[in-house]
Amino acid sequence: MRLFHIVPLCAALTLANFTQNTLARSLNEQTGGCIVACKRLTNSFPSQVLQRNTSAYRNFTDAYWAEQQQNMFPQCVFQPADASEAAVLIRLVQETHCPFAVRSGGHGAFTGVSNIQDGIVVSLMLLNETVVSEDSTRVSVGVGNRWLDVYKSLENRGITIAGGRYPTVGVGGLSVGGGASFFANARGWTCDNILGYELITANGSIIQVSNSSFPDLHWALRGGGNNFGLITKMHFEAFPLRNGLMWGGLRVSFESEIPAILQAAYNLGTIGAESDPGVGQIINVVRYQGIKVAVAILSYINPIERPPVMAEFLSIPTVNASTDTTRVRTLTNLSAELGGDNPLGEDSGNKRRGRGTATFRLSVEMLTYAKDVCFEEFDSAAYVEELDSVCVFQVITRPQLTASAHRGGNAFGLDPADGPLFLLNVVLSWPHAADDVRVGQVSRNIIERTTEYARARGYDMDFLYMNYAGEFQDVFSGYGAVNKARLAAIAKKYDPTGVFQRLQPGYFKLAGVSSST
Repeated sequence: MRLFHIVPLCAALTLANFTQNTLARSLNEQTGGCIVACKRLTNSFPSQVLQRNTSAYRNFTDAYWAEQQQNMFPQCVFQPADASEAAVLIRLVQETHCPFAVRSGGHGAFTGVSNIQDGIVVSLMLLNETVVSEDSTRVSVGVGNRWLDVYKSLENRGITIAGGRYPTVGVGGLSVGGGASFFANARGWTCDNILGYELITANGSIIQVSNSSFPDLHWALRGGGNNFGLITKMHFEAFPLRNGLMWGGLRVSFESEIPAILQAAYNLGTIGAESDPGVGQIINVVRYQGIKVAVAILSYINPIERPPVMAEFLSIPTVNASTDTTRVRTLTNLSAELGGDNPLGEDSGNKRRGRGTATFRLSVEMLTYAKDVCFEEFDSAAYVEELDSVCVFQVITRPQLTASAHRGGNAFGLDPADGPLFLLNVVLSWPHAADDVRVGQVSRNIIERTTEYARARGYDMDFLYMNYAGEFQDVFSGYGAVNKARLAAIAKKYDPTGVFQRLQPGYFKLAGVSSST
């Protein structure tokens, strides 16, 4: 080998060794810092720190929704009982250079959303109060709550809030990503109904954020994710729910009925939604054990049996009488049904999870094409053992976008004139890590094919809904360049050293796609 070949090779090897040694040293310093931080937390809060090799620690990690998150092992888990204790953690991780993650409900679908290897997980489970104002117009909710618990606490008061639909999802995670509720057509996204936040900033200060006190932060927290601080409490606008009751449920139909279901979904998302603010719908197309079905999840905010606005849906045959569960019931009961341990619910077993999303202008043509692509890609992976495959079509109505704007808007960059839209949410679950790559390709193929088709026909939208997005997607670019730049400027203003970018690396960061470290 000639000298001019050897010199660059030696230089490259030297650089590689330097980089490897630097990375190893950095990781060792982080691990050492986290050991120190966990010891100090244990000394100060002995009953609120979960240690490795204990049953409480194992139970905590086993409770993550996605197996990918269950297989990450933090140095310790800290459970603050109030905002002041959480602020201690924020100051401590900076002092010790220890990375951390924050868990509300633990419902993230990929590695690192709310867990972290060898760092500290901040579990918000003790921040679980729900306090109603004297005039019943405002509810303060600790972010460690699950939505089912919130609804139970409000049921007998005849009021509710526009929270999440699935019972075990955490208040904090859903709300910072936007939040879809049964009341969206009348009240916008969940985040549009948050009047204020209790927030811990990067310097450990506890501030009360509202549209009057910190209007820039208030806007950013509506859809901006975990980039601005640690939220410990949210103050929601409350509204009446007559006797705690509404109408809703699931209707499961065979594949042959899907064309009629998609037509009904379009009609309800346009004519029905414009004429009646009480309507809500989610359409799932499902392949389960080789059988293809559609699940229409319908809701109406008044306790009226078989609401006239739902007549078209109700005329479509279901598999049998037992697969129509629509009736007058409590919000608590409806939410609990959606979280059932079954292939049509969100909590079907202990599995690995995957997601992906896209947004399109609402049309029967686009709904139909998306359905066809979903089933084609599901069939292509039929050999994957115990693969549960669902495509969710979530209609975003023009009244929902109007209600959002009337409540001060959010970071999404959507205008009422953009509507109606629908969100495509690919939801996959499977038991074996050996199938991760193949199943992940199913999600990517569906997103790529439907997006290409939509772009060629003018149905495409850049917006990506954070709570449905996969780790391979750049959520904030979908908000538009102006909103992304505004979010980055606000993050820099309140977190100049990038604590919530560097030390809380998981989930969607303003620098680009999700970190899954």
